[in-house]
Amino acid sequence: MMVTTDDGDAEIYEKYADELIRFATALAGPSSARDVLADAVLRVFTSPSWKSVANKRAYLYRAVLNEARQRKRSLDRRLRYEMTERSPATDREEEIVGRADLARALCRLTVRQRAVVFQTYWLELDAREIAGDLHLSERTVQRELARARTRLKELLG
Repeated sequence: MMVTTDDGDAEIYEKYADELIRFATALAGPSSARDVLADAVLRVFTSPSWKSVANKRAYLYRAVLNEARQRKRSLDRRLRYEMTERSPATDREEEIVGRADLARALCRLTVRQRAVVFQTYWLELDAREIAGDLHLSERTVQRELARARTRLKELLG
């Protein structure tokens, strides 16, 4: 299948690519970030509804979030299958040997929580801006951030 985009799509991609790759890295890790972004952008640009989207930046953020969620679910299913086929389940921290405690703790958050944490602390956005980017209510953003902070405190001691 050949994908064609207009010049406007290329300009939009160029405008937001750097921040979207950082976002994808926070959600899916450095090894998967480019694939997550590429698949999300491909899905968006080939969608019939793309031309009518008013807030293209927010739409792209949401697409990256959805793609990262989908990949995480797929990876989790594969790992569960492989673990039951090969050996008894092992602790997630043992699988991520050598990573910093914070990175391990962030991996234990939900994808939505990681998205909110990333946008809060790395992009320094407020709840209203994050809500707009992720198509969530401000209250949902605040709740997810509070849950993420609580979970990080538990995980990091």
